[in-house]
Amino acid sequence: MNNFSVLKQRLIGNSTCTVAIITYPGVEITNIIGPMEVFSLANLVLQQQGLSEQPMYKIEVLAKDKQPIKTLSGLQILPAHRFDEKHICIVTLIIPGGIDLDNT
Repeated sequence: MNNFSVLKQRLIGNSTCTVAIITYPGVEITNIIGPMEVFSLANLVLQQQGLSEQPMYKIEVLAKDKQPIKTLSGLQILPAHRFDEKHICIVTLIIPGGIDLDNT
């Protein structure tokens, strides 16, 4: 059995992993979009290669509340969940950089 076959056996049937990205006023948008693109591309490649029947990564944006967040560039992001929501099982947590991270 080659490495590709072993990987395929491990991935098929596995549940989705939640990747949570924290957002806050003044966050740098590239630090949110970059990781989102990486995990989205990973989902696409895994599915195209037949390694996963469904997306392996679910990407969620979290904030203090569900109000729109204004990024450093002025773009507004609408968080999907609040920090304190208990039903989210986070596998990977990403804390992006920004000018006001210390005061968040």
